[in-house]
Amino acid sequence: MNQRTNTPEAETMEEPFVALHTESLDARRLLDLLDQLNETTVAKAWMQFMVARAYFALTDNRNVSRADKTRILKMLARSAGISTTRLHALLNQYFYARSIDAFLPMTENDGRRVDPRVEEIIAEEIERAQGAPQPQTRVALMAQIRQRCQEEGLNPPARNTILMRIRLSLL
Repeated sequence: MNQRTNTPEAETMEEPFVALHTESLDARRLLDLLDQLNETTVAKAWMQFMVARAYFALTDNRNVSRADKTRILKMLARSAGISTTRLHALLNQYFYARSIDAFLPMTENDGRRVDPRVEEIIAEEIERAQGAPQPQTRVALMAQIRQRCQEEGLNPPARNTILMRIRLSLL
């Protein structure tokens, strides 16, 4: 029996999965990830997700003053056993993701910020530019990479990403 809500444990364990299906874009990936993680990690992520959600629910009204928001922030941080700084970080995560997957730890592949297909495009264009009889400027190479990414509906890489890949290809 859950002491806070006086409901059986089985009912409270279903809540995260309902939220995953309704709020996440890639629920199947999350369910696979949840299978790999231990219960403590999932419980911690769920608690952080709910604290961030509660803050936005409580402060969504225009009539809530800045001082009230600060009091709510401190109260939620204290009840969750985390610092207000950590809670601010959680709020930023929730604000952009609106999903529990932002609170789960990264797996090995999640650390990559650049889409694998974008990496392929960068490598292909660098290879094509190096094999061309006429040298291509870096600016032209970057423009070509961005254009191909946009044509395929992908987010184009940052300038520094492309420059780093060029440097790595010269080694």
